[in-house]
Amino acid sequence: MLFLVISFTAESQPLRKGSHVILIRNINNARFLRINENSNISVLTTSGNIIFGKIRLIKADTVFFHDTLVRVSDINRLY
Repeated sequence: MLFLVISFTAESQPLRKGSHVILIRNINNARFLRINENSNISVLTTSGNIIFGKIRLIKADTVFFHDTLVRVSDINRLY
């Protein structure tokens, strides 16, 4: 009986299309930066490349721009 009640409550929740977010902590001042899909940012990577534009998609630890992608571990600075 309990399993039946739990399954009904799980089904009754509305389906929502979520927006992916990455939280990055600045270790110098202990502040968090929230990066959303569709936001415009500039990224300086550890290899020295500068990538800028609108974020198309965020999946796991990867930020997808229009023509390239950047892993969060490869980000050196954000603007």
